[in-house]
Amino acid sequence: RCIELLEQACLLFDQNPYKELTLLELQEKIAVCHVGLKQYEKSIELLKKLNVNGSQSAMIGMLLVQFCHKPEEALSYLSDGFDNSLSSILRTTLGFTKAYIMLEKYDKAFDIIKWTYNLAQGLRDTSVITFLDKSDAVMLSMLADVSARRGNENEAFSYLQQALNVAHRFDSAPEYRSFVGMKFY
Repeated sequence: RCIELLEQACLLFDQNPYKELTLLELQEKIAVCHVGLKQYEKSIELLKKLNVNGSQSAMIGMLLVQFCHKPEEALSYLSDGFDNSLSSILRTTLGFTKAYIMLEKYDKAFDIIKWTYNLAQGLRDTSVITFLDKSDAVMLSMLADVSARRGNENEAFSYLQQALNVAHRFDSAPEYRSFVGMKFY
């Protein structure tokens, strides 16, 4: 019954007065209902139609491997979902860092950059130049900035030297394809 009601809501969506609700959300709920009914193929089919810019890739990949036992097909979706998630984490981290710097909450800024930097290090093959080298240079320079603001000049200088080394490494053979040198692709 839930699917039927959600499909009706989709047909009437133009009359929706709530701007925070989107048609995509209703359609995603239909896909989730199919999962609850163990109609995994229907859910995947719908999610594939909704997969603009890979927005549904992680869910598609998880359903393919968990319920449909199709690991080969799942990997491309999981890789896409992983790439989207990592990009989102990097953008969110940069936003939080800038906000914390403006609020003079330097310890929080340092902690979130350091956490993201450490996360990125665990995702890569360090013997290969990757797009993460470029991100690392940015994060290391931000760690230097925040360290200086916290009064740790030696630490700031060390991070700045690391950022410079990583930037030179990246510039020696720039790689913008996100899957190169990643452990899980």
